[in-house]
Amino acid sequence: MSWCTRLVAALFVPLLLTSCSEPDPHQLLREMAALYGQAKTVQVTCRTTTHVESAGVDNKTTINMSIVAEKPNRLAIRSTGGMAGSDIISNGEKMFTYISALKTYREQEAPAGFRELIQDPRMAMGGGMGIFVLQLVAENPYDNVMEGVTSTEYVGKETLDGVDVYHLRFTQEQFDWEMWVRADGDPLLHQLSVDMSKGVGAMLGQGNQDQQMKITMVKQYENWKLDEAVAPDTFAFQPPADAKPAGGFLEGLARLAQKEEVQSPLIGQPAPPVDLELLDGGRLNLQDHANRDIVMLDFWASWCPPCRQEMPVVVEVSQQYRDRGVVFYAVNMREDRGTIQKYLDETQLEVTVALDTAGSVGTAYGARSIPTLVLIDPSGVVRAVHTGFAPSLRDDLVKELDDLLAGGNVEDEPEQKPATVDTAEWRTWADATGGFTVEAKFIEFRDGKAKLEKKDGTFIEVPPDKFCEADQKYIQELATRKTEP
Repeated sequence: MSWCTRLVAALFVPLLLTSCSEPDPHQLLREMAALYGQAKTVQVTCRTTTHVESAGVDNKTTINMSIVAEKPNRLAIRSTGGMAGSDIISNGEKMFTYISALKTYREQEAPAGFRELIQDPRMAMGGGMGIFVLQLVAENPYDNVMEGVTSTEYVGKETLDGVDVYHLRFTQEQFDWEMWVRADGDPLLHQLSVDMSKGVGAMLGQGNQDQQMKITMVKQYENWKLDEAVAPDTFAFQPPADAKPAGGFLEGLARLAQKEEVQSPLIGQPAPPVDLELLDGGRLNLQDHANRDIVMLDFWASWCPPCRQEMPVVVEVSQQYRDRGVVFYAVNMREDRGTIQKYLDETQLEVTVALDTAGSVGTAYGARSIPTLVLIDPSGVVRAVHTGFAPSLRDDLVKELDDLLAGGNVEDEPEQKPATVDTAEWRTWADATGGFTVEAKFIEFRDGKAKLEKKDGTFIEVPPDKFCEADQKYIQELATRKTEP
């Protein structure tokens, strides 16, 4: 081989080998995990857009949040936009969870480290809050991110938002997700996209028919700061003047279900006009029921899991009262006739469906989230609004309808008593770690604690989040039941 050939080989073969090779996705992820894992402080802003696509539905919700984490356990997540407005602040000694929709906040002991927070239900609020960032700054970041991953793929090098990035794709049983990591400089996370269609489809009984509904969550990260100074007041929490302390996270959920904190501005006001086409022909004109009927309007969609829980309950109650001047219309939000009819055929529900194809009536009634159920009295005044599904819905509706039929006002309800259940059974309670078990009976839920009576006649009071998941669900069910005043 001549010297010229050797020179060409020496200059160009390494270049060709380099240009043809593809980065190892696991190596890229390990490098990124090492970068965040070694940082003592991490700061970033994140814009989360959740996109729901289904037959006749195309909705986007955006939440903006700032995330600041300082090891071992100081954290500040503040969010705005969408249906969020939820903050999580840990100053290292105490942790505060503020839910703006409930105007409540909770104070508890701060976790020892970020790993404890990854599975915490509070972190699921507001589009996943800072779960993925916490996975990166907690111990063993690579293992945290790869947990449950069944396949990994390097897609290619791309330009996204004017930034050169490596595109990686991951597959898991319940969802698929993609990641874009900056190619130049430090391997910083640039964007994350999670396709939740498989998990939602399985929950709704759609199997692998992902085309029926597609739910994608895209997180765009900007302004990364690693190991830079953090403002002194970053981890300080000052509750708003109108916020009230909640004894526990489950108590906050109970308050939401019992409408103790949230009241629609429509209550006590004339109902907005309604003139919609019906699925089976004819029209729904609210004015036709004036001075005659109590009208129940339920804003819903077939792709919405809480709507599927709520609808059979509302149908059952409405049928009990249909001979007493109560009429019920299920106002579908933006779905086509075929999708609606398929749902009705599958569920065998007998219900009159009104078509809000443009969503304008739902907007007028403030149905920013569904299901939203509105009760209107014969004079055309809104008397009750239920948002979401609560286990107590059936009992709530019966009481509200009875009050309206008796000529009373639903909104003038007496103050709620602490939740008590005479029929609570003796059972074995266990804490979240299996550290203790006790044979006891649930007595009441007050000041954020579950009061239990032991078989020796003594009582103990325990915050519900100290129990195992099954016991937490049991307490939540009991705590949301109302007792007659």
